[in-house]
Amino acid sequence: MPAKGVTVYLPADLEAELLKAARTKHLSASGIITVAVKQHFKTSPDGVPEGATRQLARVEARMDKLMRDNATLKEALLLFVRIWLEYTPPLAPDEEDDAAALAEQRFERFLDLVRNGGPEADA
Repeated sequence: MPAKGVTVYLPADLEAELLKAARTKHLSASGIITVAVKQHFKTSPDGVPEGATRQLARVEARMDKLMRDNATLKEALLLFVRIWLEYTPPLAPDEEDDAAALAEQRFERFLDLVRNGGPEADA
């Protein structure tokens, strides 16, 4: 069946690229355009271009994993806080200032350990 004609106007730089690719691949310029147009309109049943379906599936799988990891971290943190509050008695009012200063020092030490890679990095 003979193909019907369609005229395509391309910018000069794109035309030069097309002709170079045609020479390199030993195809006609219209053959390359035909393949590109077919690929553009090739879609999966849900209307998404063929290559994008796999890519979207991979991104969705990564997002699901991140959401699971985030939920696990949140659950662990909440459990830690609950146990901490359950087993740590409240401070007497006269001890609060000293405890706050000590807590600040301990927290700075913790941040230093995190920045430097933990206690194993010191060894």
